[in-house]
Amino acid sequence: MFDPRNASLRQWLIDEHIGGPMGMAHEDVSGTFLDDQWDPIKGPSEFVCGGQPPCMPLQDMGLGPADVKATTAAWSEAQAAVHRKIVASGGFDWALFNCRSAPTAAQPCKTSAASPWGEAAGCPGTGCRGCVANVTQSCTAFFRSACTPAAPLGKLALFLGLTRQAHRTLVNSSGTLPASMQDLTAFLLVRGPCAWIGHGWTGNGNHHQNNWSPLFEVDHGTPLTTCAEDSSRPGVFRRNFTQAEIEMECNAWQGKITMANGTVFN
Repeated sequence: MFDPRNASLRQWLIDEHIGGPMGMAHEDVSGTFLDDQWDPIKGPSEFVCGGQPPCMPLQDMGLGPADVKATTAAWSEAQAAVHRKIVASGGFDWALFNCRSAPTAAQPCKTSAASPWGEAAGCPGTGCRGCVANVTQSCTAFFRSACTPAAPLGKLALFLGLTRQAHRTLVNSSGTLPASMQDLTAFLLVRGPCAWIGHGWTGNGNHHQNNWSPLFEVDHGTPLTTCAEDSSRPGVFRRNFTQAEIEMECNAWQGKITMANGTVFN
């Protein structure tokens, strides 16, 4: 762990560790994955004490409340500078998904409106964020917010995380994604020109699990409209593509894709 309040070390991390010949300056590097953060009250995230409880990182480091607050502010400033360096180098970083604005010194990433479908976009409710048990409760409210001209999701680099079965469990007991059709429908309804659907670290390395759906390989064409609620059927949202019509029926928690050739996926 390093102290982000150390200005010279922070500059070295930006110029060499991130921007140097083994980082963004390398021809084979197009982006980075920077994980974890500082919290102004709790301190560093995912702190490991070598398996020896009790784990009290702030006390062990001799950091008081003022130190933690100052370190968190310095971390935010460093993270924003790192993001600017990555983008200036023609790259991208995981933490820049779902950001409404460019990183600033005070806030590395100003997150977008909450989505009930996943890990990077976040979701309301308690317990397992992004899990199948929680997603139906706010489907209609989410799309009524997302299917408006002012909604940010179609204007940013969107990552929509696949619904998980449970925390740390991507797939269900049959080894398949629990809501791939609903996830894909939601993604197509709200996505803009720069958007991705997938998952984070949950599911990595589980090669025996089927965490892909052939539905993701169907060519829907390009969008002709933004999504909108059916005025005669509250809770039903549609969007037209050049090769398909996308529909989400929130009351039944069912997604449907009708292709131009008449093929229906649901």
